[in-house]
This record gives sequence, C-alpha cells and structure tokens, in this order.
Amino acid sequence: KSHVEEAPAFIDRPQVSAFFMLVVVVNAIVLGIDTNARATGAGEDMRSMMLIAEMIFFTLFVLEVILRICADRCPFYFYEAWNLIDATLVALSGMDLIFAFALR
Repeated sequence: KSHVEEAPAFIDRPQVSAFFMLVVVVNAIVLGIDTNARATGAGEDMRSMMLIAEMIFFTLFVLEVILRICADRCPFYFYEAWNLIDATLVALSGMDLIFAFALR
C-alpha cells in the first residue's frame, strides 16, 4: 500500500463544490425571475433570455453529474440517494427543455 494519499477527484475539490453551490443559488434566483416574468406577462425577449439561461444551467448540471459519475465510478454513483435525486432532477430538467422547444 502506498503512503502517498490519492488526490481528491476534481469534483470533490472545495473550489469545484463551491462553484456548483453558487450555480444552484444563481439558478434559484433566475427561476424566481422567470416565475415573476411569466406571471406578469413578459415579452418574447425575456422568455428567450430565460430559455437560454435554463439551457446554460442544464448544461452545467449535466457536467456536474458526469463529473460525479466519473469520480464515484458507475454504478457506485447510483448507490447514494442524493445522487439519484440529483440525476432525476437533471433528467426532468432535460425533458422540460425538450418540451419547451417542441412547443415553441
């Protein structure tokens, strides 16, 4: 056995965790803005901006899931309940985007 500690996976670095926490917070703020815009009948420009923001957040969250799967090794990723919740939310977000484009 080696006496050298293995470096943590990229996704487990504090800076990366902090980045994705910030992404979650900013996403929540943008969701609030989007909800308000829909409630007040915002124009097409605002709806387009919100859709672009949703695509950016979706891409970042897919990246996070992929990095976590690589770090935890598939299928071990799916053994943890939080990972299942995260993957389910990302999948539902992807389906929402598909419907958003299909209904445009």
